[in-house]
Amino acid sequence: MRRREKLPAHTETRLRAYALAAAGSGIAVLALAQPSEAEIIYTSADVTITIRKGPTFDLDVNGDGITDFTFGGGVDNANSF
Repeated sequence: MRRREKLPAHTETRLRAYALAAAGSGIAVLALAQPSEAEIIYTSADVTITIRKGPTFDLDVNGDGITDFTFGGGVDNANSF
């Protein structure tokens, strides 16, 4: 077990001041933090996706004009029972 050393008084004072300043600045950062905000945008769509081989439905989630997902039916009558 290591022996504890007694620090000089001026070192103890500076160390306590540093610890107090560090804790105070951490609390200040937390106090100044802005709350986050979010928004949900809902666009209704009336689209029927049928279960047959044929057309697909392209879904653009964020409205940028690029298809994010493609849905479609996929029953192949040649392999059905």
